[in-house]
Amino acid sequence: MNIQVLKTFCLVVETGSINQAAKSLYLSQPAITKQIHQIEAEYGALLFNRKDGRLLLTESGHVLYPFAKSIVQDYNQSKEAVIASVAGYESTLKMGASLTIGGEYLLPGLLGKFKKENPRFSFIFICGKYSKGFSTAVRRYD
Repeated sequence: MNIQVLKTFCLVVETGSINQAAKSLYLSQPAITKQIHQIEAEYGALLFNRKDGRLLLTESGHVLYPFAKSIVQDYNQSKEAVIASVAGYESTLKMGASLTIGGEYLLPGLLGKFKKENPRFSFIFICGKYSKGFSTAVRRYD
């Protein structure tokens, strides 16, 4: 099984329709059905039932969906991280601020919130009285 099969399963769950999933992925309905059959064979469980023309998740489908969603999200994040590392994206935020306004009052809360939302970032932070020496110290980390 490959990641595309899990992506397809998630999309069918989210749209509630093989037809809608096929349109979104620019595939035929039989191609989507084949992928659903693949994942059902892999897990040895029926994942969908049809009732009155609607596609409904079975108990097994309900169990699998959060795992499949998590795997797809982890895959996407890992791909982004590797691409970023190969491209040499910087994950260190470098900044300087004056002691009174930026360093003591404004930035600690903002940086704490940013760090919580972006745990991969690190900081080089210089705080001091603004002067020519201060701006030189900040530029040294460029």
